[in-house]
Amino acid sequence: MSRGTKIVASLLAAAVLPGCSALLPHPAPPSAAPSSAPSPTTSTAAPAIDAAGAQRQLETYVDLNNKANKARDGERLKAYEAGSSLLIDQASYRSSKILYPKQRSYTPFGYTDATFHTPAGQPWFAADVVSTNLVTKKPSKVRTLLLFRKGEDGWRQVYSPYALEAKPFLGLAKDGSGQAVARSLTDGSGLLSSPAEFVKLYARQLAGKTPTEQQRLFADDAWVKDAVAERVRMSQYAKVSTTVRPAPDYPSYALRTAAGGALVLSTLSRTVRFDVKPGMNVFHSKEGLLKGEFYRFMQRRELIQIVAHIPAKSAQNGKFRLVAAYGGIVEGSGR
Repeated sequence: MSRGTKIVASLLAAAVLPGCSALLPHPAPPSAAPSSAPSPTTSTAAPAIDAAGAQRQLETYVDLNNKANKARDGERLKAYEAGSSLLIDQASYRSSKILYPKQRSYTPFGYTDATFHTPAGQPWFAADVVSTNLVTKKPSKVRTLLLFRKGEDGWRQVYSPYALEAKPFLGLAKDGSGQAVARSLTDGSGLLSSPAEFVKLYARQLAGKTPTEQQRLFADDAWVKDAVAERVRMSQYAKVSTTVRPAPDYPSYALRTAAGGALVLSTLSRTVRFDVKPGMNVFHSKEGLLKGEFYRFMQRRELIQIVAHIPAKSAQNGKFRLVAAYGGIVEGSGR
């Protein structure tokens, strides 16, 4: 290292995770409201799939996912994934191949302790599951929240955030037939905010742009803390610019809770740019899609899936609370 030169290592490390290959933690962006048609509060319609069918779909997903993960084959992902999950995981495969060109040993996974939530009249269902190492047979301590949507070419997994709480999907409201109840994204009646409005609020929170008077609305969460820590740490080496927006290309979903609140699943897009300060000669990144040295700037774009609880207005000291998240870099550039 020559005199006056500093090497700066960015935060993310590439990893292939059981169940979903991905780049680890880093939160995402808002601007336009997420797209998705309003959902009825109650419905006499049958769900698009029953519990037995959901279990079969989950098993098919696990089989195809294990094959794609072992081969690190992004094209195979299209057979069972779509939306932001597809882009995040394809990018993770590319990063993994850059960082680890030689294939490492692969451990297949499975899911246990599945609880299915199949809203009536909706072409989607959610599965609250625990991933399990199929070699050691040991279950993970972290739950995964999977959301599958039915399209013209069949069912696809479109959300797979890792839970930050033990049982984030317990306490959901049920209709007369025992099914989960979908909630309109634009309906804020009785809530601290509508699901669509919350996504925009959380995007600002993640970007560090929430007005002081609104900070009290948010419970602490690790993703916001990590984002703040990165901005502080990297500011000594570079000017840090962060933009977080809702990603309207990937529909959001919401479910009612028995306590009068709502759970919302949405995708954020976050762009972070680091413009190197004078005297900082080398800006080094170990991230797969950004591996190398950058003397002027480095920029990354991430997609981040979130699941958050929106409390009822009547809830005592109720705050917005992030209960699950998952994301990764999908684009990177620098000079």
